[in-house]
Amino acid sequence: MFDATPFRSTRFVLLGAFFLAGLFGLVALMAEWVLTGKPRITADVIRLSGLAFVGFLLVAALIRRHHHE
Repeated sequence: MFDATPFRSTRFVLLGAFFLAGLFGLVALMAEWVLTGKPRITADVIRLSGLAFVGFLLVAALIRRHHHE
């Protein structure tokens, strides 16, 4: 389903993971701003960013592993 060529590069995988974590963190920060009235970096914002980062790495690893089989 996916072409694993971009996921062969460790640099691309890390850049993608950081980009996705930043994007999810920005959305969480904006949601925090809407809900509380102040844009604060809370534990939830950091947790969501970290989960996005780890999730991207896991999906990239699964795609790389599936393509090698």
